[in-house]
Amino acid sequence: MLTLVTLFSYALILGLFHAFEGDHITAVSTITFESNKPSLAGLFWGVGHTLVLLIAGGIVLLLGVAVPESFANMFEGFAGMLLLLLGVSVILKIKKDRLHVHSHSHDGSKHIHMHSHEKSLLHRHEHKSFIFGIFHGLAGSGALLLLILPNSSSILEGFLFILVFGLGSIFGMTLVSFILGRIFEKFSRFVNLIQFSAGTLSILIGFGMVFQIIA
Repeated sequence: MLTLVTLFSYALILGLFHAFEGDHITAVSTITFESNKPSLAGLFWGVGHTLVLLIAGGIVLLLGVAVPESFANMFEGFAGMLLLLLGVSVILKIKKDRLHVHSHSHDGSKHIHMHSHEKSLLHRHEHKSFIFGIFHGLAGSGALLLLILPNSSSILEGFLFILVFGLGSIFGMTLVSFILGRIFEKFSRFVNLIQFSAGTLSILIGFGMVFQIIA
């Protein structure tokens, strides 16, 4: 029993720290601007991330096969390409949308809202974070997680390990997006500069991930 508690505690901590990896924070930071409720961006990212891990991990456990390293690298490279595209998209939209922040209070609670000078604001919701969570699910330490699943003593233990890992990443990324939202709120005057920095960082990290795979 103690061994299982230790195992699942490790999974929870691993999932929590997984949420704080640079590529994940960068992806969510570029998406958080598009949500009136920043914490939801992280929550949806974590849910998408956990969902794909549960599906892929379940298949691995049921079939009893290991995930080839080349397969894991492919998803790592794909996640890098997505970061590249997201960074470029963010920078292009800064000028196109002329995005800025309005901050006001409702019932004593302060909120921030994005505003664009375009006639119709682009459709920006948490689904983008959910999609990126899915693609990130098999990248980074998520891929390493699938590599060790065949060594689980039982299918149930392996499945629960993924679930606890996922819960840790959901909590971690929700916390990350909440903190980012507070930062954006406090420094709302510099929203375009912060967004440009996040987009540039997304491009650099994405390029680094892709280069590491093809080099």
